[in-house]
Amino acid sequence: MKKIILATTALVATAGFAAAGDISLNAAAKIGVDYTGKVGAAKATSVVITELDFGINASGESDNGVAFGASLDLDTTQTDTATTQNVIGDPEAYIAFGGLKLTVGAVDAADDGIQNIADAGLFGIGVDNIAEAYTAGGSHNINVSYALDSVSFVVSTGSDSKDAAIAVSGSFSGFNVAVGYNTDKTTGAATKNTATLALGYKMDAFSVNALFAQQSATGAKDLNAMGLSVGYSMNALTLTATYAQNDSAHPTKAGKTQSGFGIGASYDLGGGLSVAGGFGEVNDVTQADFGVAMKF
Repeated sequence: MKKIILATTALVATAGFAAAGDISLNAAAKIGVDYTGKVGAAKATSVVITELDFGINASGESDNGVAFGASLDLDTTQTDTATTQNVIGDPEAYIAFGGLKLTVGAVDAADDGIQNIADAGLFGIGVDNIAEAYTAGGSHNINVSYALDSVSFVVSTGSDSKDAAIAVSGSFSGFNVAVGYNTDKTTGAATKNTATLALGYKMDAFSVNALFAQQSATGAKDLNAMGLSVGYSMNALTLTATYAQNDSAHPTKAGKTQSGFGIGASYDLGGGLSVAGGFGEVNDVTQADFGVAMKF
């Protein structure tokens, strides 16, 4: 739900001109408990987390039909009594005409938009991160997209880097298909090229999504990642199961690669309030969370 704090045409008397456009505010919050199991000699831990996410969005349209706008996020996270994140971020501005849109600012890489694996839990226990470990690399601040019926094309790059990404996606008869390619030329590191394939299907209350990615780098072995998530909704209840693996080294066990699985559930109480939680293992460490989510 969006709360409109300024809409339609406003006359600014002190400046002597008319400003036409909409400025809206959207907000979300989460309150819950996050559990991480024993890792090596370290004991299991439980922390209380509070997340707040406010978005400010402005939009307008010129006399000849060119749409334009800007957005900004205000995010903060508190873990127990410590504020672990307090950010004014994601500044973006765009202009668009027809199906063509140019966005400049803190944009995501083009292949980030095709990531489709659902995580389990309120905050997310991290299974999807394993599937998406090789995608959306690099530093990008320019994004160009074009939508034609049910097909969309996206290209992104960095004005001060050689990083680039491209993605094409489409949907038909309940199926969603997307392919992406990302070149990450981070200074001082080998160039990493990642190809991604995302597949999805939704029928009534049932949905399934799969993600496959392969990353190659000069002088290094190719790395593969995959993920699968299944969802089912029944009235106000939504159930999720997810699994992922990749070829990167396990963080604590030599000779083993990374993997994770999880199951989650959320119940919509109406009015923007829901209860959610998840349980699973990420790299052989038990992860769980539970709490409430709010949308305003």
